[in-house]
Amino acid sequence: MGDNRPMTQRIGFPDAIRGLAALSVMLGHYFLIFFADNSYISHLIGLPPLHGLVFPPWPFSLAADIGIVLGQFGVGVFFIISGFVIPLSYDGHAGRFLLRRALRIYPVYIVGFMIVIGFVASGDRIAGTPFPYSFWRVVSHFGVLTRGIFGFIRIDGISWTLEVEVSFYVAFALLAAAIGRWRIPFLFAAPVILEAASFLLIHRYESSGGDPTPALQLWVAPLLVLGLAYYFHHQRKISARMVILANFYVALLLIAEWPFMRVICNGQWLVGYLVAMAVFAACYRFGAVIRPGRVLRHLSAVSYPFYVVHALSGYAIIYFLMARGLSPVPAILIAAAVVYLCALALHLAVERPAMRLSKAIGVHPPSTAAQPAVGERSAVPAPE
Repeated sequence: MGDNRPMTQRIGFPDAIRGLAALSVMLGHYFLIFFADNSYISHLIGLPPLHGLVFPPWPFSLAADIGIVLGQFGVGVFFIISGFVIPLSYDGHAGRFLLRRALRIYPVYIVGFMIVIGFVASGDRIAGTPFPYSFWRVVSHFGVLTRGIFGFIRIDGISWTLEVEVSFYVAFALLAAAIGRWRIPFLFAAPVILEAASFLLIHRYESSGGDPTPALQLWVAPLLVLGLAYYFHHQRKISARMVILANFYVALLLIAEWPFMRVICNGQWLVGYLVAMAVFAACYRFGAVIRPGRVLRHLSAVSYPFYVVHALSGYAIIYFLMARGLSPVPAILIAAAVVYLCALALHLAVERPAMRLSKAIGVHPPSTAAQPAVGERSAVPAPE
């Protein structure tokens, strides 16, 4: 976080870690969750559980051993990147900002979710089992936040992170002026308020049951606020020392809250978020010298559609391949390849046109057109 680099210098570290974060989430899901929680996964895709499952052999079993760390590391990176880059696309007009954000999020998510539903429905048809979801339960997911508003149970688990992202966009649009004016009080008040709300929700869950996901979402939401701290430093509005302090502050809050979160998540969740913070800090510090190659830039470009389609689609493919006798590793590799091709098609046919339309709307900041936590290639000025 030195002070000698010009504001116009551009770095590539978001491209370097965004695609890797999406792959990290996929590894956790495919190598651990599919096997460890197969009864629930099979229920989600409307099929009977597979019996006699054996985890992938060493060294692939290492991905299963730290699968939760891998998944939550990726989620943590997405959240911090969002907090960092989203303010760069705000031009003072809340409505225009939200419209551009909607064009970046919703077309890809809606089409990608229908691809997911297509895989599930196809698998059910082949197996001769009924499709497990009603029309309205499927449609309720299209608005991301609308699923919870209308009281439907989540189909695809990855949507909980998009709910956090969309909520952040709305909150930022409403509070942008206040955040800019009282940036330091906000950076330290917002995380503790979020953790207090998380504590209240997890206490309610322990006493009366219900969905614990909102407590989890509030627990990790301070990572988005931490991303704002990096943004303010990048804009020379706070010092490097303040960013370091914000990192320690958020880490301590996550650690302090975790004993209460243990009823719904183990220690690997916490480790994943702390590793994400450390990796992002290192990449930000040395961002000016990070030059992602063609592969990492491509992974970054397709990371959002990949994230959207990978979970249930991949589970369905792995299920059918293993049910027909294929061993775990080849089944996972085939699923990853198919999901990648779906993500690439989604990127080319839906995401790119939506991005062009988004960029055509309103005034854009001179440095970059910011993006979702997972999405198209970035061009972010170097940190100061």
